[in-house]
Amino acid sequence: MPTTKNVKRVKKKNPAVATDAANSLKEQESRHPGIGCLYLSDKELNRYGLKAGDGLLDVYPHKYIEKTFIIEEIEFMGKMSAFEPFKTVFQSFEGDKFLFVWDPGQTVQKDCNFFFCYNQQTLQEQQQVVNNKTVSARRAKDYII
Repeated sequence: MPTTKNVKRVKKKNPAVATDAANSLKEQESRHPGIGCLYLSDKELNRYGLKAGDGLLDVYPHKYIEKTFIIEEIEFMGKMSAFEPFKTVFQSFEGDKFLFVWDPGQTVQKDCNFFFCYNQQTLQEQQQVVNNKTVSARRAKDYII
């Protein structure tokens, strides 16, 4: 009879984690079609080139990240990648880059500081919003004396 010392413990995969990510995406889809939300830590912000400086709030308001970069990171890091819960979304996207938008007020979803567009219609809509904000910011700078 085996003793407890000799028994090899098998770690079971938790199917709830994958289910939670899928349910979260479905919930987001119903509220904001074509938008995925995620939380990126300071370390991840640096790795993805989203930090604009050393300060806590020194974050670029938006940035495009290449699809190939995201897919390669998911393959290399697996579940450790912030993008992994959205693996199928990233793989099925028809474009070659994703628009990531900083959401410091968590207006799209609570506990998420960034959102990304994963269909062409939403991408075009958000590009228009980003362009309008950029033009407004430039105009405001023109009036500073």
